[in-house]
Amino acid sequence: MIGKFSYQGAMLHHFFFNGWIDDLGIWNKALTVEEISNLYNGSTTNGEILLNGKISAENNQIKNVANPTESLNAVNLGFLTEKLNELTQKINELESLIDSPQVQPPSEYVLSFDANNYVRFPNISNYDNLDSMTIEFWAYLDSSPCTDESIIGTEYFATGWHFYPGMWAMIGGTNDAETMSNVDAHGSCENYIESSKWFHIALQYDSELNENQWKLYIDGDLHEQKTGNISSIGDGGDLVINRHTWSSGTSASSRLSGYIDEVRFSKIARYSGNFTPETKQLQNDENTLLLLNFENTTSNQVIDSSSNQNHGIINGTVNYVLRNDMEDSNATN
Repeated sequence: MIGKFSYQGAMLHHFFFNGWIDDLGIWNKALTVEEISNLYNGSTTNGEILLNGKISAENNQIKNVANPTESLNAVNLGFLTEKLNELTQKINELESLIDSPQVQPPSEYVLSFDANNYVRFPNISNYDNLDSMTIEFWAYLDSSPCTDESIIGTEYFATGWHFYPGMWAMIGGTNDAETMSNVDAHGSCENYIESSKWFHIALQYDSELNENQWKLYIDGDLHEQKTGNISSIGDGGDLVINRHTWSSGTSASSRLSGYIDEVRFSKIARYSGNFTPETKQLQNDENTLLLLNFENTTSNQVIDSSSNQNHGIINGTVNYVLRNDMEDSNATN
């Protein structure tokens, strides 16, 4: 018995033991000091010590792990084999987690901007001489969308790429009319961009197509497509949020106010048809040139989470706002 004491013909019982017990062994001989020391240290110099019986509380179960003919070495080998199998199983579980798709955390913060305040990302060589591209983002405008102001794009009006909610979406510059969307052809810009409501934009150019290389998606639906060839994309100056420059750089403005979130600039065309815009944090990959999640709210820069780490310079004042604090009963992002 373990934990029980009986006397007076088993009429009386006491249970004094309160604790744990493990690796109990009974031998058919008196052990020497060396043998006891070896047992205490978990080793033996030879196979002469025989177990008449041994129990172990592994895995919350008391079970017999040896028979009277097994040596201590054999018992240790069995125990180690069992533990090795358990470790192998854990390694396999970890490998399956590594191979599984990355879990995307929710988007909590957005960048708030208003008139005369903007963010600049210095132009780098990775942004120039592109064959294909996609710029995608969520936006929410407090001001009227019907203005000749860029939410995001390269700084110079006549080159590069931009998204002007009140005028056009452009890739390649004003000379590439076939790769521009003229809002006037669709009536008022308010027909497809509303103020005080989240909307998603994906503007892309796919050089691998023979037609309809240029596409504009609004809220995941194809809004417009055009056929045209661009020799290369880029050379439009720094990337900016809420700013554009014209007249050879002598005039500039930042007139919009609102919010922007989950910006990704890529060197490939990411979409081939209608899609559901992602509402969680976008993830970096080998085709990402600029990635703005706006979750680092303590830095004095706007953090680029792509491999380029080309962080944005704040001009004026911008703020980070919790998405849940925004008042928009129609917002789905």
